[in-house]
Amino acid sequence: MTTISIADKLNFIFESFKKNAAIFLFTIPFILAGSIVVYFATQADEPFGMYVFGITFIAVPLLIILYTFPSSFMYYYEQAIAKKYGYYTKATIIDKEIEDVSYTRTDGGSVITIKNYNYIITYVFDYKSVTYSNSFSVEDKTVFDDLKLKSLIPIKFLRTAPGKATVLIRNLTKKK
Repeated sequence: MTTISIADKLNFIFESFKKNAAIFLFTIPFILAGSIVVYFATQADEPFGMYVFGITFIAVPLLIILYTFPSSFMYYYEQAIAKKYGYYTKATIIDKEIEDVSYTRTDGGSVITIKNYNYIITYVFDYKSVTYSNSFSVEDKTVFDDLKLKSLIPIKFLRTAPGKATVLIRNLTKKK
């Protein structure tokens, strides 16, 4: 198993922060405005309403950051790792499943059925004498139908964590 150097980890962290800069830049004006309102609340005769408004103006963006940032950060961090340590190979399709997620809704007294399906494909690949299995879904039924059991599909996985693999979906639609 390949180990990732500290310098590489720091570069990946920096890349992830750069990709997430928009989240922070978007929230700065709200936090500044909320801070100004809280400051003026300390000077006011009846500050309760201003405190509530200012703290809310600060808390909402902070909660958004706390909610979205960890997953977004990890996504871009893992993307940077895959870019450097990713390895391409072929995987074998072992199972195909159509999951019916259709639902009904009422519209003006009439019931409408919305047909919706998930097309799930399971594949396996070997790396260093260990077999790994994973699944992915495709949105296009024609791509799902074109992929046959036992056929090979292109994937990219991390040599540092072979269980983390992604299917190169754009390459699935290319003619062989």
